[in-house]
Amino acid sequence: VVLDVSNGTDAVGRIGLSCINMALTDFYDSHSHYKTRIQIILRDSHKDVVTAASHACIWFLYLMGCPGFESSHYI
Repeated sequence: VVLDVSNGTDAVGRIGLSCINMALTDFYDSHSHYKTRIQIILRDSHKDVVTAASHACIWFLYLMGCPGFESSHYI
């Protein structure tokens, strides 16, 4: 998840992250038989959404094991 959380405690990104975490908690509370869990990986955009989004795409390609992204120097 790419959010702008660098703007203090009242940042919209922090509120968004809180909502995501509450939604996941509610979902898993009502579906307790699910064994697979979603892990939120937070990336701070630092008010630069284009760079943050490109880093998120590269990270996704790295996690998926795409050729050319095996090295962590892209991340």
